[in-house]
Formats: sequence, structure tokens, C-alpha cells
Amino acid sequence: MLTEVRCDALDKEFHNVKFRQGLNIVLGTTRGSSALGKTIFLQLIEFCFGGESYMAVNSDMRKHIDDHIVYFTFSFDGEELYFYRDTARMNYVCRCDMAGNLIEEMQLRKYRQLLSKLYGLEMEGSDIAACLGHYSRIYGKDNVQERYPYLCRRKERDEEAVDFLLMLYGGSDILKSIREMEDALGVKASEFKVTDEKPVTDDQIQSVMSAIEALKDRQSRLMKSEDDERLVLLGLNSTSMEKVSRLQKEMRELVQKRNEFAAKRSAILAGNEKFCKEVVEQDIDELKEFFPGVNVKALEDIQHFHIRIREILSNEAEQEAEELQKSVDQCDKEIADFQRRIDEAGYTREMTTRILSQGVSISREIEKKQEELDKLQHVKEFQENIKEAEKKMSDLISKEWKAIRKMQKQINQAMEDYNSVVTEDRENAPFMGIGSDKTINFGTYGNTSESTAFKGLVLYDLAILKNTRLPVLIHDSNITRRINSTYIEKLFQMYETSKKQVFIAFDETDSMPEEIKKITDYAGRVHLSEEHRLYGKSWANIKETGR
Repeated sequence: MLTEVRCDALDKEFHNVKFRQGLNIVLGTTRGSSALGKTIFLQLIEFCFGGESYMAVNSDMRKHIDDHIVYFTFSFDGEELYFYRDTARMNYVCRCDMAGNLIEEMQLRKYRQLLSKLYGLEMEGSDIAACLGHYSRIYGKDNVQERYPYLCRRKERDEEAVDFLLMLYGGSDILKSIREMEDALGVKASEFKVTDEKPVTDDQIQSVMSAIEALKDRQSRLMKSEDDERLVLLGLNSTSMEKVSRLQKEMRELVQKRNEFAAKRSAILAGNEKFCKEVVEQDIDELKEFFPGVNVKALEDIQHFHIRIREILSNEAEQEAEELQKSVDQCDKEIADFQRRIDEAGYTREMTTRILSQGVSISREIEKKQEELDKLQHVKEFQENIKEAEKKMSDLISKEWKAIRKMQKQINQAMEDYNSVVTEDRENAPFMGIGSDKTINFGTYGNTSESTAFKGLVLYDLAILKNTRLPVLIHDSNITRRINSTYIEKLFQMYETSKKQVFIAFDETDSMPEEIKKITDYAGRVHLSEEHRLYGKSWANIKETGR
């Protein structure tokens, strides 16, 4: 919490101001001028929390107050953290030691992140700047809208206010997931509805796949089948089929016969080459060496006989091979004649042309069917992803709506509890209603007076302060002075028992009840008066400014 502010630019009475947990009051007086500095001091407090209105929204203040340094101290879990901020360098905050010596200079954004972390706001997905935007209600800011206390500016949409509240109530994860699904589906959650597009079925995909397989089978048979089967596939007339089929059958028989002649001739030539291997003289000499008594002349006569027999048989084989070759040649001539007759008839050429034409046509059909299949599979996958995403979005919206209902119940219950104490059950409590489209209705049934509206604003803020990590509440005197004086004491007690820091500006009066005076005595941190203005002077007084 913020424990101390030191600033030498202020009146000497306020060079060092200490704060406490609970209620901290900046007191003014209705006697004399109201331009004492209550609003500016609240801006100074907001300045310590990273606000930017101090020395920025009041142009007269810039003319009459020089740039200066504000030192301030926070305490978290017993640890003191010291900082200072120079109004001449509004976008920087310096961390220092107790004596004011610089430790680290950081950009304002980083400082806000540090405070958000220290206050545990990051756990809820919010930050200190957003909290100040909504619940630092200082005169001149756009968030003092008593009938719309949930808005931080006049142009803020109800949906934005609900989302911010939901973050404070721990729903940042739900909101983050919904944002991701909105990006994935390309539609806002508020406009989301489940698509009713007819889904692509597995039967549709299987039908196209079967058609592709049939086309591929036809293409394969067309390219690999025998000619007579191709004629059927190509749709040629029956007479042409019979004629071409007969010619091709006879030619195949002739080719088979020709191959038989050629095979027989090759076998004869191979056998003749190996027949009756001659016994040479060297072999006879070697035989005589081992068998000296052998009859050499008899062996030579036998050798002669073998040579003669081989010559006779070889001549017969060669003659038979020649005859077979003549038969092969004759078959080749007849085969060529068959091929010529088929070619002259033109059916082979027509068949080739048709094969190519049909092949191309089938390939194109396969491509078209494949494109259709790819598209169906893509659409089916997309539809499945969309259905899954839509279910997830529906679940998230349902989860978000439950969280909103729970949050709404907690806010209304807290406001009712506070109102019961403050009004002693004499008036209705304010009520917040959140519609399914995130529109908000806020008010007190049966009472639209200004005093009741401002009381409702305070009770609403107290409810948020109680149930969330909102660390600080700031209310200017333009809020407190409009509330029925009979309720002020109890409201001060509600501020005090919040266990968090509340800073309010309040105008002290002579007729102030003793009970309220007791509260201001111990909760008053700064007491402004004609003698002790915030800066020791007033530029609103013509005589003092010399105008």
C-alpha cells in the first residue's frame, strides 16, 4: 500500500504526508473558497500509482507551479519500496533508496507493470492503469457517471465494461480463449452462431474415390490388354473386330511356327558343333607311353572311321539347318504380308489413335475427379475443424456467461449488504443487470434522485473493492457531497472496513455530526483551509495572483 508522499512544492504543512490502510480523508472546508487543492491532492495520489492527470489536466496549475519531484513509498509484506517522479519527465519513474538516491530509472509502463505485479493484478489479467481509469473518480475525469458507474468514459461500450469486470473477477483466461476463437472463426462472440451448412459425408468421398479407381482400372486395361480386347474397349464395329481379330490370330500362329523353326535350327547347329570330338595325335602318343603294347594302327583306323562318320553327319545337319532357315525366311515374309494387310486396312493406326485419345480423356477425368476429391476432403476437414471450433466457442460462451452470472450475483449481493447497513433497510439497494448481449442496466428501483444515484455509485465501487484485487479507491468531494448526509457516517465505516486503501475528499462543516468528526479526526491525512492551501497560495484569487 501507499504509505507516504513527500513533496517540497506543497505547503510546508504537507511536505510529508503519511497514509494508512482503510480510509484516508483529504479534508476541506465550506467556509471561504473551495479552491483549496483537494482535487489536486487526489491527483497527486493517483500520480504515485502511475496516473497522468496531475500537472496535466489543469493548465492554470502549469502556469503557477514549477516542475518538481514527488517522493513516495509503498509497503508490501513489510518491505518498503521507495520511488520518486519528476513532473518534468512524466513518462519516467525512479526507484531510489530511503535517502532518495537513484537505484533505477524505468519507463512509466514498466512501473505500472511492477505495481500491477505487486498488487497481484496480473493474476487476473488486469493492471493498475485500468483500475485507476475506472475507480479513481476525480473531478474532471470522465468516469464520474453516477448512473453508469461501470463505465470509465462516456463512449465506453457496455461490453468493454463487462469484460473489464470479468477480468477483475478472475475471468481473464476465459476472455483470452474467446478472443483466440474469435480470431480463428473470424466472428465476434456477440455475433456468433453455429453454422447450418450441410456437411460433407464419408459416403460422398468414398463415391468419388471409387470413380477414380474405376477410371484408373480402365486406363490400365486400355494400355496393357491384347488388341482384340482393346477393340472392345475402344468401341470399334463388330465386322472390323472380326476381320482384324482373324488376321491377328493367323499372324500369331505364323509367328509361333516361325519361332519353332528358328529354335530347332539353333539346336541342330549347337549339337553339330559339339559332336564327335576328335582324338588328336598327341593323345595317341600319351597312350603309347602308358601302354607300350597298344595296337596303334587299330586306334588310327578307328579314328579315321570316326572322322568320316562326323563329316557325313555334319553335312546332313548343315543341310537340315539350311532347310529350316528357308522355312524361317518364308514365315518372316508371310508375317510381313499379314502386317502389311493389317496396316493397309488402317485398323492398327485407328486403334493407336483411339488409344491415345481415350488415354488422354481418361487422364483428364481422373484429374477432375481428383480435384473434386481434394475439395471434398478439404471442405470436410474444414467443416470438422469449424464444428470443433464452434463447439469450443459455444462452451466458452457458456462458461463466460456462468462467470458473468456469478459475478453479477456477487456484486448485487455486496451492494445489498452494504445498502442494508447504510440505510438500515429503509431504501432499496442498487441493482446491476447484465444481458446476454452484455448490455448493462443499473439503478435503484423506485428512486431516481441524484443523492440515491451517487450512493449507488459508492456502493457499487465498494462491492468491487470487496470482491476483487482492486487495490485502491479514490472518490472526490463532488461524489461525497451529493450523498444524503444521514448516510455519510455509515459509508465512511464501509470505506474503513474494506481493508484496502480508500482516498476521499470531503468538505468539513460546522454542523458535522460528532460521529463523523471522530472519523475525520483519525482518518484525516491532509486538512486544507484558507490558511493552508495545498501549495500555500491560490491562483484563483485575483489579488494574490496580481491580476
